[in-house]
Amino acid sequence: MKPYQRLTLFFFTLSFSVFSQDHKAFKIRNEFEIQGDITIIGNQILSQKSKKATVFSPYNDVSEQAKINDQLKMYYVDIDENEDTFSSSSANLILPENSQIAYAGLYWSAIYPYTLGEHKSGNKFKILDKERLSPENILLKIPSKDEYIPIQGSILADTYNSKNELLKEKGGYLAYSDVTQIIKSQKQLSGTYFVANVLAANGEVYGGTCGGWVLVVVFENEAHSVKKIITQDGFVYGSTSISYDFSGKENEDIRVLGAALEGDRNIANDKMIAHLPQNNISFPLKTDIRKENDFFNSTITKNNQHIEERAPNSLNTLGFDLYDIDLSKEIIAKDVGFITFKVISVADKAFQFFNAVCVELTETKATENELTNNNITIEQSLLQNTNQLFYNIVGVFKNKHYAINFVNDLAKEKIIAKYWLDEQNNLYYIYTQQSQSEQEAQRERNILNEQKKIKNWILIK
Repeated sequence: MKPYQRLTLFFFTLSFSVFSQDHKAFKIRNEFEIQGDITIIGNQILSQKSKKATVFSPYNDVSEQAKINDQLKMYYVDIDENEDTFSSSSANLILPENSQIAYAGLYWSAIYPYTLGEHKSGNKFKILDKERLSPENILLKIPSKDEYIPIQGSILADTYNSKNELLKEKGGYLAYSDVTQIIKSQKQLSGTYFVANVLAANGEVYGGTCGGWVLVVVFENEAHSVKKIITQDGFVYGSTSISYDFSGKENEDIRVLGAALEGDRNIANDKMIAHLPQNNISFPLKTDIRKENDFFNSTITKNNQHIEERAPNSLNTLGFDLYDIDLSKEIIAKDVGFITFKVISVADKAFQFFNAVCVELTETKATENELTNNNITIEQSLLQNTNQLFYNIVGVFKNKHYAINFVNDLAKEKIIAKYWLDEQNNLYYIYTQQSQSEQEAQRERNILNEQKKIKNWILIK
């Protein structure tokens, strides 16, 4: 089917500068303090087509003479041999054994001013099919099922509706769906994931066309250390800056993960610079694959390696970037507290649309006595089958030390909390109030939400 034929974590702040109000500013999507990790997978949905190759063949020209999507005829990748799909690509998710899904979010993004175009001469392009369908509906296939699952997402940004002529001409969009329950419901988490029917412009488009999808997965695993993970999304064209504040948490290694659209290879002045304000240290992000002056270069990478467990597994995605970079070799100091990532995208401006930070937390050997000296009362109780009680829960931990440390952190913010061990699931629950009625618990919840800005929920026992 060818559509172109007819067709909690607290103490966090975010700052940014944007090219225009037509952009979707970055904001927090999710925050976790979890014994586990984050991983991202994804792939392109467009590639070049020549007489010698099919659109499913990997495009591996990474030389200095490699052409960019402005100079090529771009068409849908479609690898699944399914008549119901016009575009499809896949990527493998590999999780450690005994992992549990905490969150899964699916993004898809593309350049889509119209359906089909061609280059005439010079800077002249002809629209062959001006139809533009709504891009929020796609298909997802998970390892445990043979059939695709329809996904209806939310359009987070669409520059086709912009008053800015440049952005309108590009027609870039970003869509999102929370697919946690879909991923969580299957017994087989690791395996090959397919995404199909992502809409984008085909043929030749002024400025080029590209597109792709990203699956963000946060998982729990007892074999992993505790980490603070913050995910956020937006749709920013060109340069921007994103700042994180995780002071008050003892931390060690830091990773940054992200995704961008329209970062063409071999066009200089695409940079990502990390800045540590308390140390007055700045350094450019770079790897063996991502040059300092060409950071967004149409690759899907983790540190110094291409991620090749996907189809097609192009080394050059022609305008779609995914990255996962460990900063531990660059950041020698521990307990960083603040970090700002400044994106400079000048010559070939990219759309930034996903960013995340994963910070490994240091386990502090706190004790109940130490906490008592800080005027904090720690209460540990075993739940009994007594009358029904209502608890305002602000955190759940598998490790007692982390539960105590979290209570300590709350106390620094003048929030008194207690904890108990539930022997049925061996989890430590942090709560701010125990109530006899649901009305009392709801009042406390409103106070926590509105006055103290703390996410919480009511547990009935």
